[in-house]
Amino acid sequence: MYLGQIGIIAIAIGILFFCAQVLSVDFMNKSDREKFRIFFAKDKDNRTNDEQHFIDTTWHKYYMTKVRNIGFAAGIPLVVGTLLFDYIPK
Repeated sequence: MYLGQIGIIAIAIGILFFCAQVLSVDFMNKSDREKFRIFFAKDKDNRTNDEQHFIDTTWHKYYMTKVRNIGFAAGIPLVVGTLLFDYIPK
């Protein structure tokens, strides 16, 4: 029972962040996420001003995408597990 509620909350968080990204015109695409990872892996002292500016302006988009993906990835198995173990055997 609790797994289903946690799963629904995780899916709701994922959907909320997905809607926020869709409504925002400038959501982060795959190439920008890869560029962010490369720049972020560098030592802060070794980054150029353009790289640091890119990180400063896109960090919230990067982490919003990660939370959205984790919300979906965690929520769907929790809901399916709850359906299997709570409702089908009854």
